[in-house]
Amino acid sequence: MNKETLIEKMIKRFYGVSGQLDEYRRSELDKIGNQLFIFLTYFLLFGNLCALVLASKYPKFVGQNYPLLLEVVLLAFFAYILYRTKKKELLEINPEEMTAKELKKYKYAASKAALFFGLGFHILMSGFLAWMQKGDFWGQVLDGRLILASFLGGLFFGVCIKISLKLRQYKGKGD
Repeated sequence: MNKETLIEKMIKRFYGVSGQLDEYRRSELDKIGNQLFIFLTYFLLFGNLCALVLASKYPKFVGQNYPLLLEVVLLAFFAYILYRTKKKELLEINPEEMTAKELKKYKYAASKAALFFGLGFHILMSGFLAWMQKGDFWGQVLDGRLILASFLGGLFFGVCIKISLKLRQYKGKGD
C-alpha cells in the first residue's frame, strides 16, 4: 500500500473525496482544478487592473465592492466544483474502498464538524461582538444567549453534515 503524499491529502480534503484517490478521480479533479485556475488567473489579472485604474477616482467604491466581487466569484467557483464533482460521481462514499483508519474518521466526522463549527462560531462571534460594542471579550464568551446560539448552530451544522455523509454513502453503495 502506498503512503499518501501531502498533496494527495490536500486534494482529497479540498474536494471532499473519501476513499482511494485513483487515477480516474485524480485526472477528473485535475481537469476541474485546471479549468478554474485558468479562469481565476484571468479574472484576477483583469480585475486587479480595473481596480487599480478605478481606485484613484473611486477609492471608496473599489474598496467596498471589489472584495465583495471576489467573494461572489469564489463562491461561484466552489458551486461549480460541487456541481462537477457530483456530476462525475467523484464524491460518493463506498465503505468497501476505505481503510480502517478512514472508516474510523468517517464515523465521527459529523460530530467533530459540529463541535469545531460551534466552538469556532462562538469564539469568532464573541470577539466580533466585543470589538463592535467595545465591550469585554470574556463577558461575551460567557453570555448565555450567544452560547445557546452557538450550540444550536453547531447542532444544525452537524445534522446537515451527517445527512450529507449518509446520502453520499447511500449513493456509493448503489453502484
